[in-house]
Amino acid sequence: MYKRQVGKVATELKVKKLLSDFATKEGEEHISTYNKIAMTAKAEGYADIEAMLCAFAEEEAKIAETVGKVAA
Repeated sequence: MYKRQVGKVATELKVKKLLSDFATKEGEEHISTYNKIAMTAKAEGYADIEAMLCAFAEEEAKIAETVGKVAA
């Protein structure tokens, strides 16, 4: 019984770490990529594409925040 509980705790810690890493990666990489491309689109006069990409970046930020809360 004790061994099973220790294994369960270890698994939970691994999942928590994976979620935390995902949230960090999501926040840092995906959002910055969307924002960079959005600024390029804006500079080239594509306001509709800029708005769409900024909306995607906001959604990615919300996803990362939610995953971070779950991991905590």
